[in-house]
Amino acid sequence: MLEKTVEEQKKIRNRLMKLLQEKQLISCRDIKQHLNVPLTGSPFFLTDVGMVYLLFEIEKAFEVRILEEELLEYGFSTIDQITGLLCKKLC
Repeated sequence: MLEKTVEEQKKIRNRLMKLLQEKQLISCRDIKQHLNVPLTGSPFFLTDVGMVYLLFEIEKAFEVRILEEELLEYGFSTIDQITGLLCKKLC
């Protein structure tokens, strides 16, 4: 069961990274080295508008609704945090 969850989490993370690159929200080439780095800081530098755009693109691509409570306490600030949030909804 745990292996399935880990595999699903990897698939979600890969989909998320692909989305970030396809929508040109980030241009970082070594994205896998920065999974726990805030998307608003180096090397990503997403603006507040960019983060909102990302939220909408994620909801559309993954067919989920992210609630306001899930955004509190920086729960939507790194690739790994967003992956965890999506995994809770999809795994």
